[in-house]
Amino acid sequence: MPDTRTDGDVDRHSGWTLHGLALAQVEQRPEATAVRHAGRGTTYRELDARSAALARLLLRRGVAPGELVGVSMAPTAELVVAVLAVMRAGAAYVAVDPAYPEERIRFILADSGARTVLVDEAAAWVPDLAGLEGLRADRAVDPEGTLPLPEPDPARLPYLIYTSGSTGRPKGAMNRHGGVAHTMRSLADAVGLDHTDRVLQVSSLNFDLSVIELFATFAVGGTVVIPSAAERTDPGALLDLLGTESVTTWSSAPALLRPVTDTARRRGSGLPATLRTVVLAGDRFPPSTVTALAELGPGIRAYNVAGMTEVSCCSTVFAVRKEDAERDAIPWGRTLPGHTAYVLDDQGRTVRDGERGELHIGGVGVGQGYWRLPELTDERFLPDPFVTTAGATMYRTGDLAAVLPDGGIEFFGRLDGQVKIRGVRVETGELETALEQHADIREAVVVARHPRVGEGVLVAYVVPEVGRLLTPAQCREHLARTVPAHSLPTRFFFLSGIPLLPNGKADRSALPFPEEPAQPGQAVAEQGDALLAAVIRLWEEVLGRPGIGAHDEFSELGGQSLAAIEIVGRIREDWGAGSGLAAFLDHSTPARHAVHLRSVGVTPPVN
Repeated sequence: MPDTRTDGDVDRHSGWTLHGLALAQVEQRPEATAVRHAGRGTTYRELDARSAALARLLLRRGVAPGELVGVSMAPTAELVVAVLAVMRAGAAYVAVDPAYPEERIRFILADSGARTVLVDEAAAWVPDLAGLEGLRADRAVDPEGTLPLPEPDPARLPYLIYTSGSTGRPKGAMNRHGGVAHTMRSLADAVGLDHTDRVLQVSSLNFDLSVIELFATFAVGGTVVIPSAAERTDPGALLDLLGTESVTTWSSAPALLRPVTDTARRRGSGLPATLRTVVLAGDRFPPSTVTALAELGPGIRAYNVAGMTEVSCCSTVFAVRKEDAERDAIPWGRTLPGHTAYVLDDQGRTVRDGERGELHIGGVGVGQGYWRLPELTDERFLPDPFVTTAGATMYRTGDLAAVLPDGGIEFFGRLDGQVKIRGVRVETGELETALEQHADIREAVVVARHPRVGEGVLVAYVVPEVGRLLTPAQCREHLARTVPAHSLPTRFFFLSGIPLLPNGKADRSALPFPEEPAQPGQAVAEQGDALLAAVIRLWEEVLGRPGIGAHDEFSELGGQSLAAIEIVGRIREDWGAGSGLAAFLDHSTPARHAVHLRSVGVTPPVN
């Protein structure tokens, strides 16, 4: 049954703040389950009490309204408590994934100016930055519980999420409580969420999809289901969790869903009957996924959601139908209530329907700009000439789009060097700048390639300094010191020079496509080793590369985290092996992988 509250109800209870969306449920359904993790539930009443206690502790320790507080914790109910507590103290949380490289973590905390970072047992460390203090959020207790909390302020900053930066440094996007809260309510209504829904939360706090998974659910009084760290990297375990926790709604980037649907297809069981809604965002919705959902869950409603971190996470939604599987691309759809979309030419004029131009987003969701980057803010956040409201702004997205006859938006790609890989936004300029900081690299260009529809890989083209020799491993190791794992290119090609256009810019279209012919006999396993032969066949199938050799490195073959997850999941499902992702990454050639599997008692599957 749909939620019956009016926008006025939400406004009265929450003041249009993100934490207010959750706290409004304390009055309406206090004993309802807000969060499920590791088989245990946390009610809205408990979430209220625990987040209030931590918020008061933060205030006692000197955290001031408007301050930035780091949150670097494993995905558990305590993480949700921490996020709510920071906002209830009048501060904004700075998302810091504990799995990020140390240099990246240092940059985020130093650039944000955070004086406090909330951690837990899984991430109980603090960089030795001047003035920075760590606080174990999972052990925090406020002994008095009487300190008043600040009044909600819809204009205040709720969080700071750092995205890749084209200048070689990440940039923090700033939104407003009111805009994001309005967007979450609108999105929940658009995709039909209500208080009976159980939504799987699979996105890192560093990606704004996590905001949708948490707060669109809280907006209607539903339940957030948080997988364990091990379950997040195991498609079979995620599929099992969907059933055991009666999950009704899946929300993720498209690439995270595919290994789960592949596992369901191999099992022959389909998706759980409780799953009724799939929301995909952050990247292109592959038409093949429409077919997969129709096959594995005929009653599932699917939605393509699009937007940007800078405009409250999402701005458009499209209800996907079975016949959309025949499209070349799934549209972005119509704007959410309160959001506006303009497709403009290079003179800032609207183009006719069907013509391509740059997409601009206006309305309630437009954020405040970029943290400590006023020039970039002025470049991307422009006065909105199409409304009379004083001070109204629109965001220049850098996306190439067109308006469809029905008023919806169709997306055609980026106008600049920003790409999305597996649902995560990556600035290729940041990677190029980082590569060129290596003493032996003269020039570098990074591009996205799409060997399969809806899936992309990053390829780095590197020109070494004269007389210097480099290996892909050296380049990858250099980048890994400063950029997160999801941004690392999967392939490296070494060139004597980058092809140029007449204007002197890199001619990216002239770069060689990363396909290498298989070498005759390369994939033949050692004589009589059936397990090794089976491992090689599986790697070739998942990676889409014939001719893999027994001693080829996974990363050198273009392997990335989702491919590793799929290999591990298929071995667990089809071969009955209990080996995990960490063990796979420690045995990263077919030969070493086969030796490891043999050591844990795996026998070759019968063909």
